[in-house]
Amino acid sequence: MYLLPDPQWDRIRQQDPASDRLVDLGTSVAFDYTYPGTRPEGETTVPMIVGLSAAEVDTILNGMYLVGERETRGALLDERTYRVDWQSPEAGTSVKVRSTVTYRLQQDPIHGELISVPDIVGLTVEKGWNRLRMINLNG
Repeated sequence: MYLLPDPQWDRIRQQDPASDRLVDLGTSVAFDYTYPGTRPEGETTVPMIVGLSAAEVDTILNGMYLVGERETRGALLDERTYRVDWQSPEAGTSVKVRSTVTYRLQQDPIHGELISVPDIVGLTVEKGWNRLRMINLNG
């Protein structure tokens, strides 16, 4: 389960890959979202990032005012083929804003089946994730 401060009200501003692009089944769609107003100081909940690419993790953590720290085993040949296989602290943990979330990347097998990416720009984060999950894409 993905946890955000207020997925009902935050709006998706942009997405990658773009809508109508064919991608492998199980591909993650990275997106930027905005908060209505300024982000309060205090605590936030660590999101689930396992299974996501480094680019997706950076977008999500930056949007939640968290800092990502990457661990890898050896050199990354093509970062796009790697996914997060471990994170600390665990998803759902309450941490202070600007805390560090450490994660490890591991190479992901190719899925093979292609599917068209839906347009999620302008949707709430919750609706965007639901639309992606309905067709076996990750957000």
